[in-house]
Amino acid sequence: MQTRTPEIRLISCTHQPIKTVFCTWAQSRPTQYPQLFRVLKEYFDRDVLTVDALDNIRAAYDERVHGVTDEVILEAFKTAAKMDLPVTECIHFTWGFANMPIEWREQKVRERMWGYWITSMREFGVDDFYTEGRWAPPVEGSISEGAQALMESTLQTIESAYTTLRKMDVPAEVARKIVPLCITHNGTMFSTYRTMTQTVAKRSCWIAQNALWAPVLLGMSEELAHVHHLLGNLISPPCFEPFSDTFKSCKYAGINENRMKGTDVYAPCPLYCSHLQQDVGHGADDILTWTALLERINSDPAYLQESTRLLKSYAKIWNRNPFSGKCG
Repeated sequence: MQTRTPEIRLISCTHQPIKTVFCTWAQSRPTQYPQLFRVLKEYFDRDVLTVDALDNIRAAYDERVHGVTDEVILEAFKTAAKMDLPVTECIHFTWGFANMPIEWREQKVRERMWGYWITSMREFGVDDFYTEGRWAPPVEGSISEGAQALMESTLQTIESAYTTLRKMDVPAEVARKIVPLCITHNGTMFSTYRTMTQTVAKRSCWIAQNALWAPVLLGMSEELAHVHHLLGNLISPPCFEPFSDTFKSCKYAGINENRMKGTDVYAPCPLYCSHLQQDVGHGADDILTWTALLERINSDPAYLQESTRLLKSYAKIWNRNPFSGKCG
């Protein structure tokens, strides 16, 4: 059965977000940017501050006077982002998503950090959700063919049961009680830069539900890269400093250790394997290449295939080398 691919698109965002963060931050530092503050004040007195204010500032004052260069602007943004300062809440995003399963939406709702507008369940109905491919399948190869067949036959039964209930004059909002978590729908999410990064920090780790979150993270990364290259590098593994190649530490070292020993059946994080020595004090002789480690733990071709799939997926999501962690 052919299902529909999950999609996420940036509907709109704060215009010139990098400059907006800088202007918001700099206008509170009149001593550091005296000339800049005067010009911003003029804008406040005359009208609301526009995102084009910085361009007008440059036209009015020589850069050598107030020290505002592109490098200063970018570094100010990086500092604010790394420190998770409230100033980053001045950037707003509106995201549209399509073909996302209910199970993913419920995870987002529990975080209580994003705004939502979701009405497509009524529009789509549930009558033909299986026939039309509006459900999220398990990752290919993650379950046996028998389990896959059982799952699909169950979904067909649910589709048939829903149709029967509706013919029995059961209201749609009541009949929908039998729908599974894998049914997909469309909707809209609203967030600030700060709330988005807090969510991403939890979900961009190798020890996460890649099958559920990969389409979202990758879609966000690609969309944000069109706005500004710094935003495109937003989705980084939480063990690295944002916008840098500096490895900090692994929050899930115990899980990775179990995976390396083979007591946990899943693949360890390649970043963890590459930074073993500095993270947990292993000697150089103890450090194995990621591929050799996988072969040592489990020689099952299906397992190696799934591990390779994860490797390719995270390389795209992080926009980093999945072993060294270097950006780009």
